[in-house]
Amino acid sequence: MSISEVELDLSGSITLISGPSASGKSTIVDAIALCLSPYKRSSSYQDYVKQGATSAYIELDAIIQDEPIKIEYTIGLGSTSSTILHYKGTEYKNRDAEKILASFNLKYYAD
Repeated sequence: MSISEVELDLSGSITLISGPSASGKSTIVDAIALCLSPYKRSSSYQDYVKQGATSAYIELDAIIQDEPIKIEYTIGLGSTSSTILHYKGTEYKNRDAEKILASFNLKYYAD
């Protein structure tokens, strides 16, 4: 996608992301959603990898239900992805990570 690297502090009560068309606003939202939810706006993982790259890596540090979590999400070309969740001192991978994330009952809608 259009962003190589970004670090954001979203700790405020409201965060506004603005910029010109095709500057990466949706990419930021998609990256957060990919970490927290199994739902994607695109049916192809390749759409989430920057043109010319072979993979994408997203790291998200957050507080959910008063607990700090860290999610590492890696996307490879084709239909491969992996999730590592660091939660309450334990590392969970892929399906186990997805089960923990699903238990948070987070909602994401993309139209």
